[in-house]
Amino acid sequence: MRPPIGRSRGYYLRVRTEDQATLLHQLRNVGALLAATALFFVQVRHPVVISSSRVVNEAIGCALAFILPWLVLVRISFLWRWWARALAIVLVLPLLLYTFVAPFFMLILTNSSVFDRFAETEWKRSAVRQYRVNGGATTDFGVEIRHERAILPGVLIVRTLDTFYPCHSLKVVSTSEGVQIEDDRSDCESFSGQRRSYRLKRFVYF
Repeated sequence: MRPPIGRSRGYYLRVRTEDQATLLHQLRNVGALLAATALFFVQVRHPVVISSSRVVNEAIGCALAFILPWLVLVRISFLWRWWARALAIVLVLPLLLYTFVAPFFMLILTNSSVFDRFAETEWKRSAVRQYRVNGGATTDFGVEIRHERAILPGVLIVRTLDTFYPCHSLKVVSTSEGVQIEDDRSDCESFSGQRRSYRLKRFVYF
């Protein structure tokens, strides 16, 4: 079939190419948002960069936990393809359920869980800190050991060295290459052996 007067085949080919390029750009945006959302939830489980204030961490975490999934859904719906709209419709209900249910779980966890720093050992302008962890009335106390260093005022880079459960306290001493946990004066059922050493890096990861 011949194209309408004033419209060549090259015109339609150019429009189609531009449309495909726009779709590819939009798909990249969706992919970037999906990656950012996945990285955020990994960061929640295994923190790398945090604020020195627990309140700030919780506020930012709660905000991003709700905003990022909805941003992904909005970007999918803006693809202007039938399959994208169908996918957005399918995802709306689970996301609404997540939005309404998640705050109750967060409230329960905030009120029942404990994550308090109770000891600190200095090491080359950084610190190895011990945190007492408790998931609630049905669980015992545990201890999480982190290596932390300030990179900006109020901003810390963090690496979790180890977690002991059940455990109430540990004796951590500084060495030239890192820190060492010793059995002496440690109140920790899960710690076995006389000592355990951890090699540290000046800037936590390098």
